[in-house]
Amino acid sequence: MVPFLPAHDRFGTSWHDGDERVVIKVCLDNERADAISARFNKATSESQGAIAESARHIENRIDMIQDVFQTLATTYAEDKRRNEQIAQETRQMMHALHMSNQALFSSLSGVQASGQAQFAVMTASTQLSNLRMELLFSNHPKDSQEYQELAREVQEARRTVCDAQAAYQQTQHQVTLALRQASPVYLQQLAHDGPTIPNGNNASGAADNAMDEREESGGSPSKRGRHNQEGDVHTTSPQPQSRSEHEGMSIDS
Repeated sequence: MVPFLPAHDRFGTSWHDGDERVVIKVCLDNERADAISARFNKATSESQGAIAESARHIENRIDMIQDVFQTLATTYAEDKRRNEQIAQETRQMMHALHMSNQALFSSLSGVQASGQAQFAVMTASTQLSNLRMELLFSNHPKDSQEYQELAREVQEARRTVCDAQAAYQQTQHQVTLALRQASPVYLQQLAHDGPTIPNGNNASGAADNAMDEREESGGSPSKRGRHNQEGDVHTTSPQPQSRSEHEGMSIDS
């Protein structure tokens, strides 16, 4: 049995030949080496476990970072696609707005030109109606110079009305072409509200019809004092008169 050494002498024994304390020293060194080896192995195992755990954490972090990068790339691609789509829609809207502005400007210009042409037609028609009324109630004989001058003025006024109508129709045609070039959609909408072309002949014809009705009603001054071709005044009865009596005074002859 190995004798027990005092605590203060366990790590301080010296080597002596034949001394039994040498055996005790060797045993203590073996136990201490085993303990150190065990602690080293334990520390090594713990270190390897910690390293493995750290490696797993690092891999998880790398995976998270890769996921973040993938998410950012996906988000960037989606935002880029959305921005391109918005930019394309914006360009289309700006183009549509530009076309609408052109159509609006063309329509406003066309309305102004059409209004001026229509006013010219109405003015010429009014002048023609006035000349017809003046010729109808003229006191001059048919073969007189004054009557012939009035007849020429009526013919010139009629040609003026025809020219004004032709100019109005030409203006409408030009406006339609301008709108067609500016905006076909706007032209389709405008087609539902087609402009009415004034007719000076219709207006003049209405004046002639009104004069005929007044002549047939008996309340017209022409019934109370009608002039014949010789310039004599005849009072007539309220009986209906034939239009053939006024062939010399009508511009339709």
